[in-house]
Amino acid sequence: MEEKKFDLKSIIGFVLIFILLLWVMNNNRPTQEELAKRKAEQEQAAKANNPQNNAATAATADLGAFAYSNAQPTAKDGVTVIENKDVKLTINNKGGDLKEVLLKQFKTYESMPVYLIKDKNAIFALNFKTTQGQELNT
Repeated sequence: MEEKKFDLKSIIGFVLIFILLLWVMNNNRPTQEELAKRKAEQEQAAKANNPQNNAATAATADLGAFAYSNAQPTAKDGVTVIENKDVKLTINNKGGDLKEVLLKQFKTYESMPVYLIKDKNAIFALNFKTTQGQELNT
């Protein structure tokens, strides 16, 4: 059996790796100029997207960075249907989630159409954290 000894080469290797990691973290840190520029850009974007009505203000407070896409004219309630000879997809306009997926060429044993997704049986929820610290659930 080998005796456990103090391995100087391993200790030196770990110390050098630690020093290298500290050096990389220090060199990749943003400068004060970059931080000031980012802050100015965020303030400018917030002023440009400043909503006029209270409903939009509430949506902005709730959605944070995602409020811009909610204010677009294409973000209206409703569905878009895409179909071919095999499948029919019903997609929600707000959020882009699948509302229904119908397989056209198949029937159940009761001669009913085969739906892969229907009546919210496939909820796919993602959590996003905004730069303001808000958590959004799709």
